Amino acid sequence: MPTLPRNIALGLLLALGVGCAGVPSPRPNAVRPIVEPAPEAVAPIRQAVAIENEHDVAAQEVPISLSVVFLVAEEKNPKLAAAREAIEAANARRELADKAWVPELYVGTAYNRHEGGIQLQEGPLISSSTGNLFAGLAVGARVDPAAILAGKLAATQQLLTKNASLRRQTAETLLEAASTYIDLMAAHVVLREAQRLEVETRQLLDRARTRAELDRKAGLDVLRLEAELIQQRQTVASTRQSVETAAARVVYLLGFEAEQAATIHLMPTDAEFVPLKWFDASTATEALVSRALASGPGIEELRQLIAVAQQGQETARHTALLPTVGVRVLEGPFGAGANSTLAWANRFDIGLEAGWTLPRPGTMDASRRAANAQIREAQFTLQELRNQLAFAVREAAEAVRTGEQQLVTAEEQICQARRIREVFRERAALAPASVTESDALAVVRAEQAARLNYIQVLTAYNKAQVRLMIFVAATGMKCSG
Repeated sequence: MPTLPRNIALGLLLALGVGCAGVPSPRPNAVRPIVEPAPEAVAPIRQAVAIENEHDVAAQEVPISLSVVFLVAEEKNPKLAAAREAIEAANARRELADKAWVPELYVGTAYNRHEGGIQLQEGPLISSSTGNLFAGLAVGARVDPAAILAGKLAATQQLLTKNASLRRQTAETLLEAASTYIDLMAAHVVLREAQRLEVETRQLLDRARTRAELDRKAGLDVLRLEAELIQQRQTVASTRQSVETAAARVVYLLGFEAEQAATIHLMPTDAEFVPLKWFDASTATEALVSRALASGPGIEELRQLIAVAQQGQETARHTALLPTVGVRVLEGPFGAGANSTLAWANRFDIGLEAGWTLPRPGTMDASRRAANAQIREAQFTLQELRNQLAFAVREAAEAVRTGEQQLVTAEEQICQARRIREVFRERAALAPASVTESDALAVVRAEQAARLNYIQVLTAYNKAQVRLMIFVAATGMKCSG
């Protein structure tokens, strides 16, 4: 059996992939945790999230902090898990596209039988009874370099798109989870303030009722304080609902199962609701903008997407000159003969073909315009994303800058309210008849208003810190929250 044809066939099969590697492999950026809490802080909530048996689900208190919210939301949120699975599927399709040139193998048998009339090459019609049987290996491949390149380009673009989507969804989820946790912390503080005011209002009401027994003029204070107490009870109930709503939202964003959500009670482990100090007013805004534009959510993926499209378009021009090549190699036992008898011999066949698929008339210009428009679309999308990030970073940096000033002013307001209260106490001690419980309530409410204003300013300030943290992609930063 000659060996030269077999060597030629093997060489052709191995060389069919040449010229089809013009699409660069993407470099997906793994989204690492933005903050790194201590392992012992994460273990309880990971264990709670991992419960699968509904019989094991019982009311449980889960410690939570801002750093744990960042990590667990990224690891366990179902939407992000689905996005990661989409990337895994896109990776698999990219691998399949890379191997599109690999030939198909067929191993099996084929039997043919003929009975009756058949025409000879010379023309006469005769009757014959023949059969043949082949049992061997057939290797075949048909490679269209342009089609393989288009498949690899599409798979790569899809992978990069999925990566960009994951980065965007991760940033959005972490921002929402952290902001909701900050709302939860603020709601807890507001609830304590409302409960404290309710207690003080009740004490003032008791004093007013005692005084009203001796002085009928105090009856007006009693009515005012009773109305105030009713309002405070409503405020406490409303604030408690806000706490429960924020906690339920955090539970949802952390990826707890639906059956668990009603049994989870989050316990914030942050000792106090204090300002986050990840960035300060001295940080140059444009330096933050530069960091966001260099590595913000989705930036690198869109840049790679544009580069892949441009390189793929350039490679396609050269690939179009390559022919579509087909090879089929067959070898194995072959039996043939008249009637039911078969004579056996080894059979070796090789078939080669090459050709060019010409574009349809009048379509080349439209194809070129479509490819160029796709690249421009990605470029404009990148430009829009850069503009959004720059605006968001500048807005957050300004919020941090003004927030620091507002926090100082809010603290001064609290101090002033405390001084007023001290002066009122001194006045009440010197001339008890000159002050009423309604006057005392007004002083208490003024101090509470100052505290609530501080909480509102602090909430906005901490949310701005979180936005900066996510937009500038400061991965691996430590935080105490």
